[in-house]
Amino acid sequence: MTWDASRREEAAAALRQVGTNAMPYLLEQAFDNRPSSGGRKDLSRLLNSLPRSWGLLTFVDPEIRSVEGAEALKEIKPPAKQLLPLLERHLKSTDRMERRQAVYILGSTGDGAEQAVTWLCAALKSPDVWEQMLAVQSLGWIGPNARAAVPTLIEVLKAPPNTNQPPMRLGPQAAVALGRIGRAAAPALPLVQGLFEHETNWNLRCTLAVALCHIDPGQTNALAFLTNSLASHEPASDRWVAASELGDIGPDAKAAVPLLLAALDGTNGMLFSQVLSALKKMGVPTETFLPRMKKQLRSEDETTRVNAAARVSELDPADHEAFEVLMDQIKRRALFRDFAIETLGRSGPPAAEAIPALRDTVKHGSRQERDAARRALQRIESKAGEKQSH
Repeated sequence: MTWDASRREEAAAALRQVGTNAMPYLLEQAFDNRPSSGGRKDLSRLLNSLPRSWGLLTFVDPEIRSVEGAEALKEIKPPAKQLLPLLERHLKSTDRMERRQAVYILGSTGDGAEQAVTWLCAALKSPDVWEQMLAVQSLGWIGPNARAAVPTLIEVLKAPPNTNQPPMRLGPQAAVALGRIGRAAAPALPLVQGLFEHETNWNLRCTLAVALCHIDPGQTNALAFLTNSLASHEPASDRWVAASELGDIGPDAKAAVPLLLAALDGTNGMLFSQVLSALKKMGVPTETFLPRMKKQLRSEDETTRVNAAARVSELDPADHEAFEVLMDQIKRRALFRDFAIETLGRSGPPAAEAIPALRDTVKHGSRQERDAARRALQRIESKAGEKQSH
């Protein structure tokens, strides 16, 4: 199926409105992972290949609904007093896949999440290494409310590496969870620091640097490592990782702001795409960097130009210059036309000037382009109508 970020966000917003009333249904879907028969899969594939303009519903396989049911619970964050009684039998199941799913879902717990920590600490001692990995991940999602798990996570850091464990090593992932717990994880600082100093994988070292800074904002060496990586790591195409990690640190990483601003003048597309998010997380005012971003709308590099248009339209949904760049992609049927259509759709009513170009695409584009243009028009026109009716 075609990924549609805007439609997915609309569905997530609807789920948040439904709230805990959706929980029984979502749990039912999450634990119904029976594989479809070959005939049903073939029928679903055929029906989903028909034009979306026919207005037919999309058929979704139960295995996909199982994954998405668990994901959707993150939007609701049900309180522990409602979620735990419904999960208990799944957590005690003898079926390892059922237990893994339940441990994963525990990371979505909202109010009273500290009550889920006992179950997650027990899962850390499971002989099933995937269950351990999911428990670490869920503890990280719970964050500061998982402070009671710090001693157990320290034991994970101290344990010798398991040769049977999956590609993602458990020790570094435990360090990440401790970082998300924050300053309450201070007893683990020497162990996390040791992992950081001895790690040879650059990406993983970036992640460990963030964990150190979350546990102790005074970790100048870890912050300097990320800042230096942003300026000089090779290949340069990977520097976006450092920008993203600096953004995760937030205001404590403001020393990197000059370098992040300088990155807006270059043609490193992946880095450019991460700078906006990083600066916003650091609390840097939009007016500090928006003019610099708008200069790239006139770049001779097409990728840079389109990337800048998408980011500028996020900050200023009515920016005419950004829309001109995106509409040019559609009119010329250029390389990034699909991306331009999706971006305009996300902009809503302010993108009304793109309606003629989108309608032309509905008439003359490929089937995929027509479907995407219809979705964009629906969002622009329906939202505009809603705005006027209010």
